[in-house]
Amino acid sequence: MRPTTDRSMPEPITDTTPVPPVTGEVPEQILGDVLADAAERAGVNVDQLEVVRSQFVEWPDGSLGCPLPGELYIQVIVPGYWVEVVGPERTYDYRLDDSGDFRLCEQA
Repeated sequence: MRPTTDRSMPEPITDTTPVPPVTGEVPEQILGDVLADAAERAGVNVDQLEVVRSQFVEWPDGSLGCPLPGELYIQVIVPGYWVEVVGPERTYDYRLDDSGDFRLCEQA
């Protein structure tokens, strides 16, 4: 007797509503430093910026999810934060470690 297998197709996903990015997970002091940097880059006041993402993440390595060509990075999980700030002319994508050190990710 042959074993039976269920070859039915999985149910299709019907809810395609995009999930908004998480906000509110970055400590205020760290977020303030990021906003000050974005405001300086944009040449505007901080109140003219909008934070659209500020969440805790575990980056896959020392590149914080934004490797630079030709660079080598420590290969460990790095806890940190991901912050996206919308200015008048562009979105700024910041990658942070858990100590608050950050850098702008230009090639995301």
